[in-house]
Amino acid sequence: MYIRLDTGIYMVAGGKGGPGISHPKDGNVYLIEDSKEAVLIDGGSGMNTEQIIENISVACHGKFTQDELALIEGICAGEKNE
Repeated sequence: MYIRLDTGIYMVAGGKGGPGISHPKDGNVYLIEDSKEAVLIDGGSGMNTEQIIENISVACHGKFTQDELALIEGICAGEKNE
C-alpha cells in the first residue's frame, strides 16, 4: 500500500504515528520520482523493509529492477554499501 500525494510523490511507509501502512515504528517514508531518477526520503525503522520495498514497487509500477530493489532494501535495513 502507498499513498500518492502528487504526481511522482508517494508516501511508501508510515507507522503508528502516521497512516499505518507499514511497521508501527516506521516514520513517514517518501518516494519522489521523475522520468530519470528517484529519491527515497527516510528508510523506515528497518524492522520490516520488505513491506516498504513492496510499496515502492507497486507505487512505481515495476520501474525498478530486482537488483535496484535489493539495494534499496539493504539501505533501509541499515546495511552499508561499499
